[in-house]
Amino acid sequence: MAVEKLQAEIRASRGKNEMNRLRAAGKIPAVFYGPHLETLTISLDKVLFENALAKKHNLYSLDISGKGEFEVILREVQRDPVTEKIQHVDMIGITRGQKITLAVPVKIAGIPVGVRTSGGILEVLKRHLNITCLPKDMPEFLEVDVTNIEIGESLHVSNIHYDNIIIDHDPKTAIATVVPPTVTKTTVEAAAEAAPAEGEEGAAAEAGKDKKAEGGEEKKAEGGKEKKPKGGKE
Repeated sequence: MAVEKLQAEIRASRGKNEMNRLRAAGKIPAVFYGPHLETLTISLDKVLFENALAKKHNLYSLDISGKGEFEVILREVQRDPVTEKIQHVDMIGITRGQKITLAVPVKIAGIPVGVRTSGGILEVLKRHLNITCLPKDMPEFLEVDVTNIEIGESLHVSNIHYDNIIIDHDPKTAIATVVPPTVTKTTVEAAAEAAPAEGEEGAAAEAGKDKKAEGGEEKKAEGGKEKKPKGGKE
């Protein structure tokens, strides 16, 4: 892993206002975590850091004003979710020849065959994996090829192979899987279930007619009865 040189200055204060002021001045707020030094709040030159980051290196020689020069790796680079501009950087000081453990992002590559041919849905179960290795071997991310996954199959930690690194997870840990497509009722099916069956609807209509007919005959019968004269005898 190549080493890029960076320069940093100690930040005198913290807080949201201070970080906004730094960004407006072309600086990036950062934190340095050192193995033999206290945690330091620092600032980096925005242009120089972005140029170094574009070279896809993860190992840097960091010269902190008044503190000395340290070899560091990137722990996290925070970006604005809308503009993707770098907002904050975390760096960890390392000792050459000494292994370190970090959580590294998982990068999905390819489209599963179960998605392409059967309409399945890819579910990513692990977005980061903890790995242990020498700083010079620390990858920026772990690329995981999901091309051959069928519906109902998963890709596990045991399927990932990188030289000189140890993945600190159970080999059976699933990283990604392809599940069957979600089945939803169509508009036609839903309407068919909501509407009464043809036979039931017809029977209900006939029953209504019969009831009305019975009611009319009863009224007619009542109207045809003879009225007895008042005070008279039969």
